[in-house]
Amino acid sequence: MIRRVINFEVQSRIEVSSEEIEDYYQANAADFLPPEQLRASHILVAAPQNGDGVEALKAVGRAEVLLERAKSGEDFSELARLYSEDASGAQGGDLGLIRRGEILPDIEAVLFSLQQDEIGPLIRTSAGYHIIKLTEKTLQEAPPFEQVADRIRGHVYTEKLNVRYERWLEDLKKKAYIEVSM
Repeated sequence: MIRRVINFEVQSRIEVSSEEIEDYYQANAADFLPPEQLRASHILVAAPQNGDGVEALKAVGRAEVLLERAKSGEDFSELARLYSEDASGAQGGDLGLIRRGEILPDIEAVLFSLQQDEIGPLIRTSAGYHIIKLTEKTLQEAPPFEQVADRIRGHVYTEKLNVRYERWLEDLKKKAYIEVSM
């Protein structure tokens, strides 16, 4: 019975116009963008953090040479196949599609600042030295209005419902006559 009263007094009096939906879409277009993602390749030169100094120097030397070769125009995927000490080396260093928050913060910061086909600086992690290349950056495009209109309608309806319900409760409290007898 309470549901029917709320439905009659609140829900049945809410309307969402197509203009409201379009206005919401225009004002909140950034909310509909897919997560930023890109494709990257990488070469790892292993160098454990607790290794001896000579091994670390050799590793950084190898990494610097590979970085120079990659930046000079040699085929990055071939360099990864030949020299990467990571499982991705077999696929030419391809790491696949990456979204923010899916990789180490040090690598993410550099990777998401690169331009298409740009090779970043050496990055040191606990695994060793990483050479990364941004191979593809997807453009972020909001989905067409028609694709999200129903979702927006539901969101706007819920917002209006909450406001209308609170207002209705306040009106009931103002009109209520409460007598306390002891």
